[in-house]
Amino acid sequence: MLGLRLDMATRRCQRTLTRKPITRRFRKEMSSVDESIFNVANMDANGLKVLSEDLREMPTSVTTSSVVPLAYWKSLQFGAVLFLRYSEDENGTMVPAVTRGVFRRHGENWKPLDYWAGSGWTHDLITNPDSIAELGGRAICDSGGSFTDKPNPEAPAIVIAGRHSPEVNVLSVTQTGSKTNAPVNGRWGAWIICLDQWAPYAIEAIDENGVVIGQIQGPHRLPSRERAK
Repeated sequence: MLGLRLDMATRRCQRTLTRKPITRRFRKEMSSVDESIFNVANMDANGLKVLSEDLREMPTSVTTSSVVPLAYWKSLQFGAVLFLRYSEDENGTMVPAVTRGVFRRHGENWKPLDYWAGSGWTHDLITNPDSIAELGGRAICDSGGSFTDKPNPEAPAIVIAGRHSPEVNVLSVTQTGSKTNAPVNGRWGAWIICLDQWAPYAIEAIDENGVVIGQIQGPHRLPSRERAK
């Protein structure tokens, strides 16, 4: 039986609807829209570089043509990179959105997978880079993700992203009795996490004193198979 897959954008950290998937074929066919290496055509290459070398290289300036890697996560089988990009809304205004790029471990390297998804993003890096208004005083919030109860070599069970406050130093993920702690690595408070298994999880935001100051629990409930038929 096929598993259910859900790509969703919550309204806890953003207000626009989920974007259509950005397939690997589209990323390959998309021509460069500017001279920067930070564009749609180079998302695969930049994601691979982030997973191998960290977020060391960033564009000197960000425009609405830029596609900027914001954060990353590595699980046992998969890696995920969060990209900021801009697209036109229904009024023709360029607004921020994010794409969740997914990769699979391939020996000591990484392989970009075909199905990537995205959602809206209220943090506009161009007009208000220091804003944390969407957090509403919280330490952490999520902006949506991709979920499937039948993970496979082409899709992890859970890919979720959002933002955290400047006070957060560590993200801790607990699932099936196992805990993973990782220093925050995102730019401008962005974060992304991918999980191999479909099981309840808790993401804790921890400050410099080791105190848990925020938490997110999941996963979101998937539509029933009867409704999905």
